[in-house]
Amino acid sequence: MAACAGTQARSSHVEPASVAPQASSEMSRDDRYIATVERIARRRGIGVVWINPPNRERAVAQQVE
Repeated sequence: MAACAGTQARSSHVEPASVAPQASSEMSRDDRYIATVERIARRRGIGVVWINPPNRERAVAQQVE
């Protein structure tokens, strides 16, 4: 299986948003979305194989010492 990511240059660049010092973010699997997609696929007779499971960003409070 071959694939090409593309050779064109990006036309714009956006800096990532800054994170407030009190909170950061943590990535976790979006289990609710995964379960919904798999349930619908099962009803339609389709098998799902997750190569890159979807993630959901959630805020995590940092402890200040």
